[in-house]
Amino acid sequence: MNGKAPKDLSQVPFALLGFLLAYVVLVWFLDVPFPYLLFALAGCVAYARREQLREKRAMKLIAKGKRAEAAKIYDSQIRRGVKLPSAYLNRAHMLMQDDNLPAAMELLQKGLTMEPDPLIEEHIYMTMGMCYWMQGDHDNALETFKGMTERYEKTDGQVTASLGYLYFIKEDYPTAKKWIKMALDEDKHVPIAWESMGQIHYRDGKHIKAEEAFKFAIALQHNMVDSHYHLGLIAEAKNDLERAREHFENAGICDISKMNTVTAEQVKEKLDKFLE
Repeated sequence: MNGKAPKDLSQVPFALLGFLLAYVVLVWFLDVPFPYLLFALAGCVAYARREQLREKRAMKLIAKGKRAEAAKIYDSQIRRGVKLPSAYLNRAHMLMQDDNLPAAMELLQKGLTMEPDPLIEEHIYMTMGMCYWMQGDHDNALETFKGMTERYEKTDGQVTASLGYLYFIKEDYPTAKKWIKMALDEDKHVPIAWESMGQIHYRDGKHIKAEEAFKFAIALQHNMVDSHYHLGLIAEAKNDLERAREHFENAGICDISKMNTVTAEQVKEKLDKFLE
């Protein structure tokens, strides 16, 4: 969910609906000249456009590291009940980064009630699955991601890869392998798919294949804590202590959450051993 947010056109239907309601009331009942309604339509469209521009400004502020200013814009839109699902999605992302998961989930659920366009809807469901996962609610995370594979004809490889990772966490290894292979068949550039495959190989004692998979993962995305940690274990087993220390140090600077299989305590234990 990083990068440029998908364009949200959900405000436009509301503007048109407002125009049609105004047309019925003003022309049929109050006999207002039609040209006046054109001004009303222009006002509705201008309002929708203004809110989209505000959201765009908030995204630019986030890119500049000015999160507090961006949050004020989103909070204002949410407080005023602006029908812009992408604003709820983006604010939910910020709350997740602040570890305020219940508030993030509430915004995501509200965003779904606004009938977002399909692309925004898919992003909301994906984020909801991640939010459940970060809360340690693996069952609801699985249900959300599986629901996406049933709801949409084609989903992002991140969805199937996440299913594989979650089944690995739940120790349903055959099902985990099925989803991970499916993810890699769809897209070989999904880091979490390679990391999940690496963990399955590592569990099976296939350290050469595991090492290869973990290296693919960090080549695609460097801050993969589970990959660095397991590469450290593999290097340590080979007595390549310098390489092991390097991977454990890299693991130590990564963010660690309930979405990972490795814990901060495990990483700290290894760092203490190699730095003493």
